[in-house]
Amino acid sequence: MLNFITKNLSNLIVVIIVVAIAGLGIAYYHLKDQLPMIPEDLRYLNQQPPTEIYSSDGEVLKILGDRSFITMDLISPNFQKAIVAVEDSTFYEHHGVDHVSVLRAFLINLENGKSMQGGSTLTQQLAKNLFFSFKKSYERKVKELLMAFQIESMFSKSEILEAYANQVYFGKGIYGVNKASRTYFGKSPKELTLLQFYLLLLPLLLLPLLLPLLQQILLLITDLLLFTHL
Repeated sequence: MLNFITKNLSNLIVVIIVVAIAGLGIAYYHLKDQLPMIPEDLRYLNQQPPTEIYSSDGEVLKILGDRSFITMDLISPNFQKAIVAVEDSTFYEHHGVDHVSVLRAFLINLENGKSMQGGSTLTQQLAKNLFFSFKKSYERKVKELLMAFQIESMFSKSEILEAYANQVYFGKGIYGVNKASRTYFGKSPKELTLLQFYLLLLPLLLLPLLLPLLQQILLLITDLLLFTHL
C-alpha cells in the first residue's frame, strides 16, 4: 500500500512538473514581446551610474543605487559559499528554477490560502532585481521565471553570481557586496572571512522567517485601528 501511494505521488509530481513546463511554454509565447531585453554582458546592467539627488543650491543630498561594481575575482570564495548556502543551496544544480522548491511553496501557499512562500532561486531574484518592480503579481512571477531561464541559458553560473553580488541589498541603502563589506567591516570583499560574510547575509536569512510574523502583526494593528474607529 505504501509503495502504491509513493508511486502515485511520484507520478503526480511528474505530471505537475510537465504541466508547469508546458504552461511556461505557452506563457512565453504570449509574453515574449513584453519581456525585457537582456544585454550580451550582464556587467553592463551593474555598471549604470547611480542616481544623485541635489539640493536647490547644487549640493548632493543623497546617492541612490551606488553599487561600487566589482568583478568576481576580487571577491573571496567565502562569499560564494555563504550566498549559495543562504539564498539558493541548489544554485549549481538547477537551470534557473528549483522545481522542488516551487512545488513546496505552491503546496504551502495552497494550504494557507495565500502567498506566503515564493521558492525563488538566486537567478530568479537577480531577474527581479534587474528588470521588475517588487509588486507581487502572478504575471510578474511568470515573467521572472521566463527571464531566469533566459539568463541561465546565456550566462555561466559565475557570471550570474557576480551580477547578483553587485545587486543584492544589504540594508541602509547599501547595494552590492563591495559597498557592504567596506561599510560594515572596513575591508574589501577579498579580505572577509566566511563568518563575516554570513553576518552580512544574516538579514537575508532572517527575513523569510520574520515576514510571516510581521504580516500577522500588521493585520493585528489594522484590526485594532478599525475596531477603535467603530
